[in-house]
Amino acid sequence: MAEAGPKRILIDNHLGPYGAHTLSQVDPDAQMAALRDAGADAVLLQAKCHWGHAYYDTAVGTRHPALGCDLIAAQTDAARAHGVDPGLYYSVRWDERAYRAQPAWRSRDADGNPLPGPHTRWRWLCLNSPYRDYTYAMLDELLANYTFSRLFLDIVHYRMLCFCAHCQAAWQEQFGEPFPERPPRRARFPGRQPGRAGFSAGRPMHANSTEQVFPPLPEGEGRGEGASPQSAADPAVWDTYAKVSPSRKDRGPSPQLRAQLFAFGNRVVETYLAGVKERIQA
Repeated sequence: MAEAGPKRILIDNHLGPYGAHTLSQVDPDAQMAALRDAGADAVLLQAKCHWGHAYYDTAVGTRHPALGCDLIAAQTDAARAHGVDPGLYYSVRWDERAYRAQPAWRSRDADGNPLPGPHTRWRWLCLNSPYRDYTYAMLDELLANYTFSRLFLDIVHYRMLCFCAHCQAAWQEQFGEPFPERPPRRARFPGRQPGRAGFSAGRPMHANSTEQVFPPLPEGEGRGEGASPQSAADPAVWDTYAKVSPSRKDRGPSPQLRAQLFAFGNRVVETYLAGVKERIQA
């Protein structure tokens, strides 16, 4: 019988501005004792959730309004005391507080509407906007003030073409031509990107899941889940975000546009992760 692998637990709490009753009952020492008794080797703790609430004392972001203490400090101390290795989770492109406070940071479609639309709970922020520096400043706080061995960045991918002014300027700089015109429906975007990034092992940490850039998928290939956590080849994702031929029989971006879309999206993600690595290795 094969030996059991490491047991790692995620404490996943995306709490809105409510939650005072829940947070008032959190006992970090009891939490970590329970994880130790369950045989856990490591725990991933929420530093910032999809709502944009920080669970630590931050001078950059906003600590959860119902939280009366530095929860990350208490949890990381308790984890080490019980022999459980602490890591931190940070939500990148989903941050509802920043979305509401900073309209200029929002990802937008060709009509200027927020991406991906009103049918979803979480709205997207653009990594070509000053929001990128906002996240860097929060990560700087975490790296400077807390001891942890893993950093998990969630919702990093650039899966939908953003038409905000920052992306239009970035496209012009990268390709020396104007941003693509409004894309018709039913197009498929080439290639795929990882949706999450993990950094591990002490200081300096190193990237694991996003070192490689995935090549374009051949026509007809499915979601491709496995090698990458999320696939940009899913037509439900890229339904409206690439040019197509006028012919109904030839639905797909031109080879040139296919290459440009793929290069642009990956550059956004690579640039962001390169900035994270610089901070970790400083």
